[in-house]
Amino acid sequence: MEMLLTGERFSAARAHEMGLVWRVVAREELMVEARALADRLVAAAPLAQRATKEVAARGPHLAWEDALRLGESMRRVVAGTEDALEGMAAAREERLPRRQGR
Repeated sequence: MEMLLTGERFSAARAHEMGLVWRVVAREELMVEARALADRLVAAAPLAQRATKEVAARGPHLAWEDALRLGESMRRVVAGTEDALEGMAAAREERLPRRQGR
């Protein structure tokens, strides 16, 4: 609210304190850190990411019980995919999963 009402500028450290950002890095490290995060996102399971984003977007607008049901429903849908089976097989075989978005 402070930011909206005053229009004042504030530092990255203050943005972190307010919860607007989860991490602050030095300017010279920014692209290295951004690429590292991008690599981690690309390596993650796409169907699980899609379901997580859906729950995160819709959940706050639902009653607590309904949000819980949505999350559990999405978890069950994702758990039944070929990618989930591949992820479990890859973990057992100690290799990286080869996900196909199915």
